[in-house]
Amino acid sequence: MRGAGRFLIVTWEGGGNVPPAVALGYQLSRAGHDVRVLGPRSAAGEVSAAGLRFVPYASVPAWPEDVALEDDINLLGTLLNGDGVVADVVAEARRELADVLVVDCMMGAALAAAEHVGVPTAVLVHVLYRPFVDQWGQFVVSPGPRAGLGLAAVDGPAPASLLARAAAVLVLVPPGFDFGAGGCPANTTYTGPVFLPGLGGPAGDLPWLPESPDPLVLVSFGTTRQRQRQALAPVLQALAELPVQGLLTLGGVVSPDDVAAPPNVTVRDYLPHAAVLPHASLVISHGGLSTIMAALAHSVALLCLPQGREQGLNADRVEAVGAGRILAADSDPAGIAAAITALIDDPAYRRSAAQMAQRIAHTEGVAARLAEGLLP
Repeated sequence: MRGAGRFLIVTWEGGGNVPPAVALGYQLSRAGHDVRVLGPRSAAGEVSAAGLRFVPYASVPAWPEDVALEDDINLLGTLLNGDGVVADVVAEARRELADVLVVDCMMGAALAAAEHVGVPTAVLVHVLYRPFVDQWGQFVVSPGPRAGLGLAAVDGPAPASLLARAAAVLVLVPPGFDFGAGGCPANTTYTGPVFLPGLGGPAGDLPWLPESPDPLVLVSFGTTRQRQRQALAPVLQALAELPVQGLLTLGGVVSPDDVAAPPNVTVRDYLPHAAVLPHASLVISHGGLSTIMAALAHSVALLCLPQGREQGLNADRVEAVGAGRILAADSDPAGIAAAITALIDDPAYRRSAAQMAQRIAHTEGVAARLAEGLLP
């Protein structure tokens, strides 16, 4: 049995990528390892709340709060592939010698820095693996930072060529959820999602929840800026016409004061979904993978209204496994209401979600064990 190790987790503020990185760190810390997280200052509270040591980037600019990720491609490139990331990762890995690095899959600069310092590296793939390596990953992950570190050029397009050099690639969805079947490199494992334990319950803030006679519909459109205000309006109109109890969590992107919710919808800036999902009959989501995995882990079906990025691909898989439906982002309230009713009334959707929940349960702890297996 290996002794305690020192893990350095490297991340960025991309929304759904931070919670699994923190959750993996929490699991490793609970197993007796020393874990610190290098990331943007916006992640400090989340990291510290999990009992992990936080180290802010010294050379990486903060992301402006009022700018969507896709609205400043140059700044996004700096956060993922810039020289400042390289410098900060190399400096932190050497300041306190790390035994293992855990690096976000989108950070070409961090992948290069990890190889440069010669520390075994696990890569967290918090998106669907096949589309990432086969389609869109090459547009965000650059091998360019390798040249400045004197590393050899890679054969083939990024990110597949870069992930192939890692000791372990941890894909945070259960087997059978991604596109395609088989064919992954030997260093790549579908580990299932990694969650923080559900701490506390909603009884104090939502005293009606356990006793409400109407189905609970949780609405969540992510924690990074997209077009939430436009997307939420028809959803709230649809819920207003149905015999359901709605719960809208805004993730700090929209102020509760800016939302005109009907009487049957409760609005909160933030609530831990793990405390709410056991009571939910349906989740309405933008199609973020973190929200999808949380819903499926609790056997809850989904209605996805993708807003952009890779969310349409995620929603396609929800529909493909029978655990939900997709609607266009510009769907009208009547169409949304009809889909909500169908998803709640047809038990087949929940049965399919429950099947995915079983697969997720079987992967519990796999990611942490694979990361621990990289210790010297």
